[in-house]
Amino acid sequence: MITETERLFLRELTKDDFSALYSVLADSDITQHYPYTFDKTRVMDWIDKSIERYNIFGFGL
Repeated sequence: MITETERLFLRELTKDDFSALYSVLADSDITQHYPYTFDKTRVMDWIDKSIERYNIFGFGL
């Protein structure tokens, strides 16, 4: 599902988003209040879990 307004565009994550998501979640400054910084495996797990939630619930985090 895609939600779009004049200033906002929301869509489901895909595996093609790996590089962009990794650059954010692997940055210790950005994740300083998270229990850990993400490595490549954790980022791919995040994407896989999101896709699973889309299929089960129709939405994700």
